[in-house]
Amino acid sequence: MACITNKTKALDPEQPPIVRRLRLDEVVKALRVMEAAIKNDPLHHYLRDTPDANKGFYRRRFQFEGTVVTALATRKHLAWTIGDVFALMMYEPADKVEDTLDMIIGRIMLLYGKNISPRLLSKGQARRLATMGTKMNQAIDDTLGDRKKTMYRLADLATHPDFQRRGYGSALTKFVTEKADAHGRATWLMSSNILNTGFYNSLGFITKAEIALGSEDPDWCEPPVVVSLMVREVSDKSGHGTEPANEKDAMLVEY
Repeated sequence: MACITNKTKALDPEQPPIVRRLRLDEVVKALRVMEAAIKNDPLHHYLRDTPDANKGFYRRRFQFEGTVVTALATRKHLAWTIGDVFALMMYEPADKVEDTLDMIIGRIMLLYGKNISPRLLSKGQARRLATMGTKMNQAIDDTLGDRKKTMYRLADLATHPDFQRRGYGSALTKFVTEKADAHGRATWLMSSNILNTGFYNSLGFITKAEIALGSEDPDWCEPPVVVSLMVREVSDKSGHGTEPANEKDAMLVEY
């Protein structure tokens, strides 16, 4: 089980990684970690690199939307990191409740998504993004249905390439799954890289559905990009878990 604290400490390779909350003043740094982590991600390659791609606008769109999402998650204590933001994880709790600010920003982002975001993409990028959204939403509805509302979701997981293979991704994932277990809830995620399947399997996630992108796109000359919907059921089959160590103390920390 990973330790939980609110302060960055020097990392000892002989000690378990320390999971801590992301701070608002670290959002930009977190965004850089995400950009570095997805540089060679198959899904982002598919969405970004169209024949008519405007990569500059695509990047600015990613930066703006990523900043908003990360800041909102940080505000609600749903964004966690390790060390000097060497890795990042954001999650959604089960039965999440939106407050007034969430609803206001949600409406603004909805208007942005309809009127501004498409203008930052080329026609090819917008078409691929729409196709992905349709297929993903269908897979989620068919596989999870209303159960999705009662599950935890591992929304984002990224480790800077310079700090991979040190157990940071595992520690951040376990932080979420232990919390889900403690409340008797399953956890789900969408994996954008088929090469990560073994990693998620080792943490208890099982592939429940897959979608293939690119097979029907005349401009895509590479193998289809496979996106997996994975689910981890509660490890304690009785539905009763144990609260992660130090969780109460972590939730009382003030920055």
